[in-house]
Amino acid sequence: MQVRHVVGLTLLLVAAVPLQMYLIKYNQDFRDLVSEIAKNLPNDLLQLSTNYITGYVSAANNYLQSTYDYLGLSKLFEDDSPVDHEVPKNLIRNFRPPHLEYKIGNVVLIHTMRAGVIVGWNIDITDLTKEPEYLILSEVHEELIKLDQDKIVVTLQNIKINHKNIDQYFESFDGIGYIPKESLRKMYPKG
Repeated sequence: MQVRHVVGLTLLLVAAVPLQMYLIKYNQDFRDLVSEIAKNLPNDLLQLSTNYITGYVSAANNYLQSTYDYLGLSKLFEDDSPVDHEVPKNLIRNFRPPHLEYKIGNVVLIHTMRAGVIVGWNIDITDLTKEPEYLILSEVHEELIKLDQDKIVVTLQNIKINHKNIDQYFESFDGIGYIPKESLRKMYPKG
């Protein structure tokens, strides 16, 4: 991949998001080009400077994957390589606040009486009195939904969630909850 591809992709990501989303959705050639660049981006940039660029490469990959997920094109972005990608340090939650009630992989019943599985959580570190926010994969919604802790009713057991992206986040279901993949375990080492 050439440097002009990297510069072009960066400009496209920053300056022309609406155009990018339109082209990715309706132009197969552009979709293939972006997919090829995104798949090769980590390897090409890591050759330049491993320590400095790794975080940016991961952020670009996450951005492109979320864009593909939003447009329903995530199968084009799937990575076939068995290499485990490094998680940026700013995404790792090395702490677990005491008022955080649920863990990654818990199957829960949300306030709309629908089941979902917890994929992540976020909390305002500057104000720990605020409610934690959970990222939940629900059978009803295509995308991850964000819910405050008070919108979760109860933890469920022996309930599997039927969602097309469940394998993207979890290795297996053990009867009680879901076992997170390595990347989620790195992001949330304390659950």
